[in-house]
Amino acid sequence: MKSTIYKLILFVLFTAFISWIRCSVDPLSPQALEGGWVMLTFTDKETNVTFDRDKPTDIGNGVTQTMSGDLWFYLGDENNIGLSIFTKTIIPDEEEQVDEKAIYGEYTIEASTLTIIEAITGETRTFNISRSGLRLTLEDGDGQSTWGTLD
Repeated sequence: MKSTIYKLILFVLFTAFISWIRCSVDPLSPQALEGGWVMLTFTDKETNVTFDRDKPTDIGNGVTQTMSGDLWFYLGDENNIGLSIFTKTIIPDEEEQVDEKAIYGEYTIEASTLTIIEAITGETRTFNISRSGLRLTLEDGDGQSTWGTLD
């Protein structure tokens, strides 16, 4: 009986400690975001079609699209980001087409806005950003994407 109570007390203390650690770190800080993320879903705002990672989706007239993506947050002298989204389109009786949209550069997060200054063009991109546990959501004028950690 004492062993069970002891294990229960340790479990409660461990759970409280983990909760305290998670609450003490801003979930959108560079340290909390560091590492790799994979795109789980993308919802296109124009068509309202939701794509699941690596799952062919019928977009009409026999045409299917498959989407996937990778997102990396790097720490260093500057906070850098790499975002790549791949779209594979299959049109009946035509060759498969693969397109990549990539953004690389420095980033800042203020409140719930992710701002990226692209390294090559100097262009600025902004996204609404939110996080719930191990899920990250980015939203801009094109759509909304959900990401999961690689860890």
